[in-house]
Formats: sequence, structure tokens, C-alpha cells
Amino acid sequence: MQTVHRNNITVTGIAVTFRGEDQQEILGIPIYEIQELSGLKDESVIILGVKSKKDRADIILELKRLGFKKYIEID
Repeated sequence: MQTVHRNNITVTGIAVTFRGEDQQEILGIPIYEIQELSGLKDESVIILGVKSKKDRADIILELKRLGFKKYIEID
């Protein structure tokens, strides 16, 4: 798994609920469907940068369903 270091933060990837076949990376950072990362749930911190409160709530429910416990919400 590739990592990118910026501003003292290590970014391993971008998690989405659905990744199209042509969407493999953004700015050199790999894109994963969140289910692909469930094996890393105990050591991962998810940063949510979603404006819609409803979408954010739906994402948090999905994270919890998959066993992710550490997430940060940003506006």
C-alpha cells in the first residue's frame, strides 16, 4: 500500500463508498472502496470531509457497520 506524507500526516489512501473502474487515484493517492480497507479498521483514522449532514450521517453508519471506530469530522 502506497503512502503519501504531507504536512506531517501520512495519507495511505482515499476511501469512497463506490469507486468507478477509471478512478484509481487522485494526485497520486490511491482510491479504495471502504470495504477494501476493513482489515485496517483498528489502525486507521478516517477523515470525513463531507458537507451534507445527511451524507455524513450515512457514511458514519456505514463506517460503524464495517467496524471503523476512529473518525474525524471536518467542515
